[in-house]
Amino acid sequence: MAGQIHPPLAIFVMLFGVALGSALLAMDRAEDAVSAYREAVRLDPSVLQRGGHVHAGAVDAATQAYLFAKVAASAGRIEDALLLLSRAQDLGFSDFDRVRADADFRPVVQDERFVAL
Repeated sequence: MAGQIHPPLAIFVMLFGVALGSALLAMDRAEDAVSAYREAVRLDPSVLQRGGHVHAGAVDAATQAYLFAKVAASAGRIEDALLLLSRAQDLGFSDFDRVRADADFRPVVQDERFVAL
């Protein structure tokens, strides 16, 4: 059991990771936010299907969806990354040059469905 977190505690830690990431994002610390989101996804990959969003006031929902797409892409979860990028776009994200330039998104950008975004 060493190295494992009890399931109810894992849920709390995952939610804390999402909330921490949102707080870091609100403080313009996007790279730190990505690290917190990655840990949340490691504990509960279904966070990606839920979009990872928690209400955090000043957090830009479009940027948060983009960062979760980055986490999904870096984990090889192309479908999730595409869905989250679409959500980010619906919320106002438009910097797809940034996506194309980011190595984490390379497999996503190569997917024909990316062109539709």
